[in-house]
Amino acid sequence: AQPLKLWFAPHTNHAASLPNGLGGMWWWPWFIAWGGFSFDAGIVPFLFMRHLRFLSFPAAFSFNIMNKLMFNIGIFPYAMLGSLTLFVEPCLFARLCRALRRGRPSAALEPVEHYTPPRWHPWFMVLHRSHTNLARHQPSAGVCA
Repeated sequence: AQPLKLWFAPHTNHAASLPNGLGGMWWWPWFIAWGGFSFDAGIVPFLFMRHLRFLSFPAAFSFNIMNKLMFNIGIFPYAMLGSLTLFVEPCLFARLCRALRRGRPSAALEPVEHYTPPRWHPWFMVLHRSHTNLARHQPSAGVCA
């Protein structure tokens, strides 16, 4: 919490801008540091849950934007924003490409037929795109809703 102690030192702009003298409290930098760590560690399970992704994705996006605006900590917020794309459904990109091709945004909401997402090979973690093996491992592949 050393950088935060310097930023929230008494008689600094950061400390003076907080209400009720929070910036001058000894525990405030520790609260901010551990709160950021807890958010970073806790948001990943929520990003993995499909039914909560609509809440966790904007929360992670705004958290990283606020880190960049408030603390200016270099490239880390940009790297974390880039890593958020790992949690996007592969169908989203197929839908966006189709909507751009057709020229109407409503096409992005229609299900993508005949789209089979890539599958990871179970032993060597090699991206496996063979359609014959995918049909054997994924019997329900077909429509990406």
